[in-house]
Amino acid sequence: MNNKISLFILLNCSVLQMAFSQNTMTNTTKDALNNLSGSQKINANSVMYGVPTAPSQVIGDFFYDSTFVESKVVLVGDKTVYETFARLDLKNDVLEIRSVGGNRWIDGNKISFFTLNQKNTVSPTLFFNVKNFICEEEKKNGFFEVLQEGKGLVLQYTKLSVRKPTYVPALGTGDLNYKILREIEYFYAIDGKAKKISNSKKSMIAIFGDKKDDVAKFISQNELDLKSRNGLSKLFNYYESVK
Repeated sequence: MNNKISLFILLNCSVLQMAFSQNTMTNTTKDALNNLSGSQKINANSVMYGVPTAPSQVIGDFFYDSTFVESKVVLVGDKTVYETFARLDLKNDVLEIRSVGGNRWIDGNKISFFTLNQKNTVSPTLFFNVKNFICEEEKKNGFFEVLQEGKGLVLQYTKLSVRKPTYVPALGTGDLNYKILREIEYFYAIDGKAKKISNSKKSMIAIFGDKKDDVAKFISQNELDLKSRNGLSKLFNYYESVK
């Protein structure tokens, strides 16, 4: 009899303990859920302490085109034409050559000119070492890309710069990444002398000599964008056609 009473009391205590535990868990869960009612969504400006931000990355690259393409290279003081696959590293001023035994690099100062067979182009793109020209502006290293040939050469020069991250942790705003920026400059070369092409219409037409009035009229009638490659191409095509 005593054993039965003891067992009964033990079972009832266990049931009460389980009920109390369940009730406590339920209340704890409710409290937690109630606290979530005033929550806010995480967005770009949210700061969660203890949670690290994503690492910085580099957006862009230093190559004229990162793909290796067919290339022909002529070195300074050498008339030999070397055929290979290459890509131009604008930052380090080198031509990277694809090789079975491992890639190799040719210092830009050792190259007189070279071509790259770019995709979607009718003919190879020609690059001249800037040292082949006398520049009226500051001394430059690297290469001029030939955009157009005729009475003179229309040339493009690409400058690289790196924009550092602007992210401010305390505010949670800004950009985490480094960005490779490209600045394009245009030149017009005659008899080995390269002059920078100004974006201003007045300065631009001055290089066309006795044809400047015709050129000025053409620019106005066609509303050419003198800062764009396409606009310059149309302009010099017209100049070449003027008798």
